Amino acid sequence: MHVFTLFHQNIAGILNKNEIFNLTISELSNDIGCIDFICLTETFLKNGSECNLRLPGYKLASHYSRQNQRRGGSCILIKSHLCYTPLQITSQLACPNVFECCGIKLTNYNILIICIYRIPNSDSKVFLEKLSYLLNKINKNNKERVLICGDWNIDVLKDSSQSKELKAILSNYNLYPHVDVPTRKASSIDQIATNMGDSNVKIKIHNLALSDHDMGQSISFTVPKIQNNLKPSKNWFEYRRDYCKENIDRFCECISSLSFSEVYEEHDCNKSFEIFHDLFKLFYDLCFPMIRVRVGKKAQKNKWITKGLKTCCAKKRLLYFRYHNDANNKKHNNMLYTTYTKILKKCIQKSHQINNYKYILTSKNKCKASWDIVKSNIILTNSPKNDIKQIKKNDITYNRPCDIAELFNNFYIDLTCESNINSSTNPINENPIRNVESSMFLTPINEIDVKNIIKSLRNTNSTGYDDINTKILKICADFMSCPLSHIINLSFEQGIFPNRLKTSVIKPIYKKGDPNEMGNYRPITLVPILSKVFEKAMLQRLDSFLSKNNILDQSQFGFRKGSSTTHACFSLVKKITESLNNKEAVVGIFLDMSKAFDFVCHSRLLCKLQHYGIRGKPHEWLQSYLSERNQYTVIAKIINNKMITAQSSSRINDSGVPQGSILGPLLFLLYINDLPQAISHECILFADDTTLVIRCKDQTLLESAASHDLGNVIEWLERNKLKPNVDKTGIIHFRPYNSVDACIKIEHNSTLIKQSNSTMFLGVIIDKNLNWKEHIDRVCIKLDKFVFALRRLRLVASQDTALSAYHGYVSSVLRYGLILWGNSVDMERAFKVQKKCIRALCGAGYIDHCTPLFKQLRILPLPCQYILDICMFIKKNPHLFPLHDTVIEKKNSRDIYKLYIPSQRLKLYSNNVYCHAIKIYNKLPIEVRALSMCKFDYTLTNWLLEKCFYSTKDFLDSVMPPLTI
Repeated sequence: MHVFTLFHQNIAGILNKNEIFNLTISELSNDIGCIDFICLTETFLKNGSECNLRLPGYKLASHYSRQNQRRGGSCILIKSHLCYTPLQITSQLACPNVFECCGIKLTNYNILIICIYRIPNSDSKVFLEKLSYLLNKINKNNKERVLICGDWNIDVLKDSSQSKELKAILSNYNLYPHVDVPTRKASSIDQIATNMGDSNVKIKIHNLALSDHDMGQSISFTVPKIQNNLKPSKNWFEYRRDYCKENIDRFCECISSLSFSEVYEEHDCNKSFEIFHDLFKLFYDLCFPMIRVRVGKKAQKNKWITKGLKTCCAKKRLLYFRYHNDANNKKHNNMLYTTYTKILKKCIQKSHQINNYKYILTSKNKCKASWDIVKSNIILTNSPKNDIKQIKKNDITYNRPCDIAELFNNFYIDLTCESNINSSTNPINENPIRNVESSMFLTPINEIDVKNIIKSLRNTNSTGYDDINTKILKICADFMSCPLSHIINLSFEQGIFPNRLKTSVIKPIYKKGDPNEMGNYRPITLVPILSKVFEKAMLQRLDSFLSKNNILDQSQFGFRKGSSTTHACFSLVKKITESLNNKEAVVGIFLDMSKAFDFVCHSRLLCKLQHYGIRGKPHEWLQSYLSERNQYTVIAKIINNKMITAQSSSRINDSGVPQGSILGPLLFLLYINDLPQAISHECILFADDTTLVIRCKDQTLLESAASHDLGNVIEWLERNKLKPNVDKTGIIHFRPYNSVDACIKIEHNSTLIKQSNSTMFLGVIIDKNLNWKEHIDRVCIKLDKFVFALRRLRLVASQDTALSAYHGYVSSVLRYGLILWGNSVDMERAFKVQKKCIRALCGAGYIDHCTPLFKQLRILPLPCQYILDICMFIKKNPHLFPLHDTVIEKKNSRDIYKLYIPSQRLKLYSNNVYCHAIKIYNKLPIEVRALSMCKFDYTLTNWLLEKCFYSTKDFLDSVMPPLTI
């Protein structure tokens, strides 16, 4: 048997009372024990702002928030370790003002919890009809325990028709109200009703004075547990290696004493690596033993809650009741209560700040500690993502971790194994590929190079099958570089990739959708860290050869040095706006590919590498690298407070490029490098994202040209065993604003490609008129949710911590793709949200001027940030912006150092990124443009911070004085 406690309160705005409510729950827990469910009405949460609700130890299970109106709302919070599923019927019935409801069902118990709010004087008939319909739907299973609570604004103490009808509806479904005392002044309008009877429940009323509803209500009840093995724990245990300083010193001492003579004496690459790996693992396992560690969400104790604060909270409630009950001194009591409330609020904030300051001060990694505070005040923590409870396949449910691991491993391999069926080994006859005459040679590597490679690896806690940690490898790099350089040189000479480095570990991570479906999990591939050392050595040589011979197509922007998503977006927008300016009709086809990296055919890839000049030993090495790679899947599940891991059997995966590897992305680029040759128009590639830009002078030829090129691309993909997803492929017919829309019909095998007004392209929403309104809407929605979090962080932590949160989230959202949309007319809306964030950081008033705040925090206003990003983009990519005198034959001394601005027929072209960027850059003094990159950034940033322009027009209209360099 298990005792549960539910608490309900009309809170009248939870966000502004977060700390005081937290304090109150702590007091109640001492009085009535652990509170498992908290139901709140009149939360005043706006739709999208629910993420700002913070109550340590609880998670937001269900909620109803109004879309465009203030006030109202309901929500249910439950203990973090409990499992639940949302009730769909409540979301279907919910409507503003009359029936603002939310509900959940506990996974391991037959318990339904529903919370409803109804505003006063709303249509009670509609409320009662919806309530009756809801109870009819949920009472089909009589075994379920039902708890319905909320503020229904029907006084059960009055002998009214509404009260009688409410009681009649409840009794029809074996539900009875338990609250028969006043909860707001003299009326009992807050209620908890159950089907468990008075004898099985224990009801309590609490004088809390949290809102005008003085009384909170709690109910305790006992239920049997029905599924032991599915209950997760808020704390669990697992075994991890002990990487303490003493163990690290002992390991370095052991490794430094080894001569590795057997490694140097062996001339077979595989055997030499096996000897090295065995020696390394022997001392690794001895020096870093496995220890039992408690992980997960620790029992949350609000250290900022002191006995003094609890006493003050009780004193505040006493003053509240004195103010309401003593009519003779009402004005005096009101002043005492209001003053004391303000003082208590400041004391709570100060207690928060002191507690967080001590936490940062005593932490070894102060940056991490700061972000821990940010996350604890912003992000709701749920169950661990790798805790997979069950999986369904063919209507059969699998619960055992070993069965789930086997299912996932077979699912990921069987999904792609068909790519090699009937694959031709010679694709050259079907699609000619450029033949590179020069051949690649593998130069030897020395120990200094190996040491630099190890030091350059990303710091990560994830490990491959051998459990070797990156941090430990970096610490002992001086001792490992010599034997590793010997083995890598053997590997290059013999064209062999060590067999022990071909095993990958797959860990499924939940994405979204039904957690019981395998397709809703993303496979994370972990390769041995030593494999990355070998791969990076090969990558350096491959990159050098490919760059020297200019092999990679210029339309590919992914995984290339000096290229990014910004470059790809800039190129697309430039092509579109140039076409429209030249009176050309233009269509963008945004092609979707399914699991492209997994479907790469090895035989075709190796054949293409031959033509690109990767022959001989490099070719043999890559063939060895791709062949006989095996993988197994690991599943983690929490059972009885322990993290149980199970692994599947190992299987050979003979398709795709190794994900999680260093070489995988480059090999994929080489595999699709000849794709642009299959079409007659331009394309933009970013790894597997393929976008076709079809431009025609004649509008009537646009459809046929687009259909022809799309057919060629899909034919190329199918010939190369890749899987185009035609259903998710979309087209946009780009048009100047206010021009007549035209319907473009593009088909493939009788399937009509859907035409849309906008699409997501590499994280940026591109619309048909390139006005960026939809993307700015998305930016504003993201940042509006964060304003409250910044305001809260300023109160409970230092300004440096809040500033870290701003730069980590707000700045990154604002700056992504800013050079594209920074000159949009809608940019002003994003700028207003930025100013809200700045005011929240400084605790300024709603209409306070922001210029001194920007300067105080050393944050650039959004228009100035746009100017800086534009100028830095041009400075880093001078090849994209020719000088005036290189384009115009007639020399003009005034324009000799300025960038060339092409003729602009359309305002769309004039205001978009290419032309507007040049206008901004040309405005800078010559001496500033001539500065080195670092000095250019420093000088321009300081000057823009000093000027604090609120629009690019102010910048372009200003008289530029000589800047201080």
